[in-house]
Amino acid sequence: DKKFLEDLLEEIKGAGIVSLSTLRSKFGVSERNLKSIIKGLMEKGALGGIFSVDGSKVLLFDALRNEVIKHIEEKGATSIAEICERFSAPENVVLDIVQKALREKEIDGFMTDDERIFTYEGLKNLIESTVSEEKIISLRELSDRLNLPDARILNATRDLEKEGRVYGYIDERTREY
Repeated sequence: DKKFLEDLLEEIKGAGIVSLSTLRSKFGVSERNLKSIIKGLMEKGALGGIFSVDGSKVLLFDALRNEVIKHIEEKGATSIAEICERFSAPENVVLDIVQKALREKEIDGFMTDDERIFTYEGLKNLIESTVSEEKIISLRELSDRLNLPDARILNATRDLEKEGRVYGYIDERTREY
C-alpha cells in the first residue's frame, strides 16, 4: 500500500536510526516483513542506509555519520571497535565514515594505525591527566605510555603549556616534562 510505504519512509528518515521493534509497534507489521520491505527500499535507492550488524536496527548513512562524529567529539578518544559496538555498525562502514570525516576536517583529530581515534582536544586532555599523575615524565615515556609518536605528544604538550593547563616545561636537552 502506497500510504504505508510513504509513512514508513517518513518514519525511518525522520529517525535516522530506528529499531525494527519500534517500527513493528508503530505499523503493526512483523520485523521479518519490515526487514524485507526496507531492504527493497534500500535496493531501489529510496533509503540510503544499512541494517545494524545484529539486524535489529535501520541505520541511515547520514544519521550514522552524524552520530559517529558526535560520539568522537564527545569522547575525545575512542576506537573503531568501540564505535562499531556502540552503533552495531559494520567495521567497513564506520571506518569509511571516520576516514572521510577526518579527511574533510569535520573532526579536528587523527586516527592511529591501530584504529584509535583522537580529537586534538581529546589528546590534550589525555596528556594533561597523564602528566598530572607524574612529577617528571620524559617525552619518550609519555609517548610510550600513550602509544603515540613523540611529535604528536610534543606539539600537544606545548599547546597545553601555552594554554596554562600544565605547568612546567619540556627540557629540550633531556626531553623531560
